[in-house]
Amino acid sequence: MTTLSKDLPSNALPIPVRQDGPASVPLPRRWSLREVGTERWLPATVPGCNFTDLMEAGDIADPFVGDNFRSLQWIEERDWEYRTTFFLEPGAEDLHADLVFEGLDTYATVRLNGDVVLESDNMFRRYRVCCDGRLRAGDNELSVTIRSPLAAVRDRHERGGITYPAENDDSEAKLSVYTRKAACHFGWDWAPRLVSSGICRPAYLEVVPHCRIADAAMTVERLEDDSATVSFAVEVDAREAIDGVVRVLRAGAVAAEAPLAMPPGRASRRLSVIIDEPRRWWPRGLGEAHLYAFDFEVVAGERTLAALRRRFGLRTIEFVNQPDEHGRSFYFKINGLPVFIRGANYIPPDMFAHRVDDRPYRQIFADVVQANINMLRVWGGGAYESPAFYDLADEHGILVWQDFMFANTLYPADEAFLANVSGEVADVVRRLRHHACLALWCGNNEIDMGIACWDWPAKFAYTDAQFAAMVSANQRLFRQLIPDLVATHDPGRADCYLPSSPQSFWEKPSTAGQGNSHYWGVWHGGEEFPAYRENVPRFMTEFGFQSFPGAATVARYAGPEDWDVDSAAMRAHQRHATGNERITEGIRRRFGVAPGFANMLYLSQVLQAEGVRIGIEAHRLARPYCMGTVYWQLNDAWPGASWSGIDYFGRWKALHYEVRRSFEPTTLCFEAGRKTVTAHVVNDRNEPLALTVDLEILRFSGEPVWAGRVEVAAAGGSVTRAWRGDVAGLAGGRQLADCVLVGRLRGGGVDVTRCHYFGAVRGRALTDPGVVAAVGDRNTLRLEATASLARYVRVSQRSDETANFSDNFFDLLPGRPVEIAPPEGRSVRLSGLKITSLVDALRGA
Repeated sequence: MTTLSKDLPSNALPIPVRQDGPASVPLPRRWSLREVGTERWLPATVPGCNFTDLMEAGDIADPFVGDNFRSLQWIEERDWEYRTTFFLEPGAEDLHADLVFEGLDTYATVRLNGDVVLESDNMFRRYRVCCDGRLRAGDNELSVTIRSPLAAVRDRHERGGITYPAENDDSEAKLSVYTRKAACHFGWDWAPRLVSSGICRPAYLEVVPHCRIADAAMTVERLEDDSATVSFAVEVDAREAIDGVVRVLRAGAVAAEAPLAMPPGRASRRLSVIIDEPRRWWPRGLGEAHLYAFDFEVVAGERTLAALRRRFGLRTIEFVNQPDEHGRSFYFKINGLPVFIRGANYIPPDMFAHRVDDRPYRQIFADVVQANINMLRVWGGGAYESPAFYDLADEHGILVWQDFMFANTLYPADEAFLANVSGEVADVVRRLRHHACLALWCGNNEIDMGIACWDWPAKFAYTDAQFAAMVSANQRLFRQLIPDLVATHDPGRADCYLPSSPQSFWEKPSTAGQGNSHYWGVWHGGEEFPAYRENVPRFMTEFGFQSFPGAATVARYAGPEDWDVDSAAMRAHQRHATGNERITEGIRRRFGVAPGFANMLYLSQVLQAEGVRIGIEAHRLARPYCMGTVYWQLNDAWPGASWSGIDYFGRWKALHYEVRRSFEPTTLCFEAGRKTVTAHVVNDRNEPLALTVDLEILRFSGEPVWAGRVEVAAAGGSVTRAWRGDVAGLAGGRQLADCVLVGRLRGGGVDVTRCHYFGAVRGRALTDPGVVAAVGDRNTLRLEATASLARYVRVSQRSDETANFSDNFFDLLPGRPVEIAPPEGRSVRLSGLKITSLVDALRGA
């Protein structure tokens, strides 16, 4: 029961004083912030950080606009103090209570009523402090002093005498390696340097009258069609002696219980439950992502002293990474079935984590589901995600590849650093292990590749002995410490651990076929898109090409006077050293010089979509040799040029629309030979399908040239050649440069249309398509090309640029109307409608 008197101050916490079970009570959201050593206090918000609080107070400009972030680097060198007070009614101070911080960024000293109760040094950990005897009736003062993350470690760098090879750290000393904090905060090739400090995740007081259930972990002991046996390890944290039972309930009925007699402290009980006719959890596209809800209780007599609800999915998982006749395999088996991964790399959705609540996560997963994605890789230069992220992945059947937060550099390996990492890894593994979505733990991003390929000794002047010692220390970290902790805390996934990604290095051809690859020959190596077809790995974990966001997003950080790729604002929002040049050169080679800034933005997105499509199709056609394609990257952490398919404001680029089409679970892929063209049916579904492929060649004007039909029996999890045609024979002696081969795949609930062009389509091959628009019967937009082919049709409404239509950047065949829908709750309006196609952009319309 919660009691609050009517005349209490606004900062009074609603503490339940007569309640048996634990209760979380949020601390006040309004705090005060000051720079240490000054007397001026500013209003602050928790969760929050110094940058957003300073911006809200008007002390600094928005770091996401123009090149403002460059003038804000002083913030990282300062110490900051947060403070608040909260009021407790008499009697509440005698309750058992914990102060909980779900995220402190990073070197924080926490004082409660003047006493130091916590010293933190890790952004990724959760901290819990027992407040027994420290609370008082009336006002309680809480302060959090956060030291500069650079000043806190500078002496370690000076004592060590070496600089670590953190090449993405936009500073000379590369101090980021010493701090357990998101590496991208120190700069990356898609992110500005914004080294924040703050209370970045929720903070609250948890009242624990008797005990709390600290954890409940499930192990699948047996999983068959008729029944499953699962066991639960239930961990109880008691504040007083307990004499009762631990129960597991399903659908309100007790499924198992065990006696619990314990003194204050921690104890664990294991309980087994049998589930008849179990429903398995499947990744998206292969079945239902079914979740069972279980309740865990500690009961003494008629009193429930603690309770916890968790959802679990029943499934088996195997990570197969073994030597074979081609080198080393790399794939996942879920419930005994090899799964082809259609995935995306995921980065933090905001440079300031506290700005992301449950709503953006729901939108992210809606976008992921619509794009037929079945795996997200949480990349190792960002942060472990919030609970809502993993809950949504469970619900939607989205597998998660989870990197530990180490990326692109060697790290210290002194005992203090290893102890800090040990606490972090144990905390994270225990926090995430109950999620069915979790498929792989990965030690780091690209450190093995850096050791082998990036010439660190020469760049950073290491002696042979120094470099050997640094490498050896990191081997201990990623091949001993972390996997041992995974095996201890998540034994069911002990074999689902990869020390470093990738295993195959694009800069060393001798490693081809050896597991997974990050193929950056097209971007960093300057190769053309067809190189994706020539460099197919066993599993592709990173590949991609940059584009600019659309004009509506650019306008949020660059005014019309800056609409030039060489302006200060555009340069500031391109964090790759030669990114703008690579994009514009790619446009020039593919389309010619873009006529005007807005058309250049559009063409950059078309170029990106074309390139990634070529890679995806090459990977899917190589099944089972290749068993996954995970492109870089899904989303953005701030607005600017990047590899993303969805920009910072949630607007889909051409890439995300193309990914949705290319990731259809059952689809048609065309493959061009020197004199032939082949149509393949790719079926990632588990079941065989009887399909029909209708093929036709049309001139861009719509005139038919040839047509045919084939019937295809596509086995589950297969690639089947459906048809092969001789180009010369199909043409009947005529040129096909102004023709398109259209394939429509139907049957078993599948209806997919794909197009193949016989040459690069440039402006001179296209004429005005005469696109007309009308509002359809069901709030749809009906589009028709009345004169000729329209390529990459993009539709937007000037009054609502945030609206992602159900389809966009699509090809519109003459005389074949297409209907697209706005997001739910939005209305289609012809006024203010803008329609752009490739011919418009190439001719400067």
